Amino acid sequence: DILTHYNPERDFSDTTAPRIQIKEIGLFNENIQWDRVIAAEDTTLILPNGVRIEDFSFDSISRWHGLPYNLKLSHDNNYINFGFVAIGSSLVDQSKYSFILEGLENHWSSLTRQTEVSYGNLPPGKYNFRVRAINNVGLWSDDYTFAFRIKPPLWRTWWAYILYFSA
Repeated sequence: DILTHYNPERDFSDTTAPRIQIKEIGLFNENIQWDRVIAAEDTTLILPNGVRIEDFSFDSISRWHGLPYNLKLSHDNNYINFGFVAIGSSLVDQSKYSFILEGLENHWSSLTRQTEVSYGNLPPGKYNFRVRAINNVGLWSDDYTFAFRIKPPLWRTWWAYILYFSA
């Protein structure tokens, strides 16, 4: 015989909104250890899947999560993926997420439990990846924003157009 006692006064609602954090930024579905790459920024990076990453730059690395600030990628290294997580006081595994890539999309995604998203074949331009989370009682996190840029190919730069029109 088992006796169970339930005390509803011990249940609590999570009254704190979750915090959202991007935990990884990868290229071509490979996680990049950006803090290790900073010393090799002027060289070619060959990913485990064989993809060559060239002509990339960033200003610095975030102290706690090792993410690049002001990331610039070449036009042919235009497949980027993000991993993110909600941090809260309880039940973060029940959090749902919504995200948008400004510069490509006009609307936030539907709510999902998915904690990774990839964007491929991005055209040259400036982008802001924004993600937010909602906890099990409906409290939203602040948005987390990661800005990056895909540079145009050499033949589509402003000075190339000057050469075209001056010839």
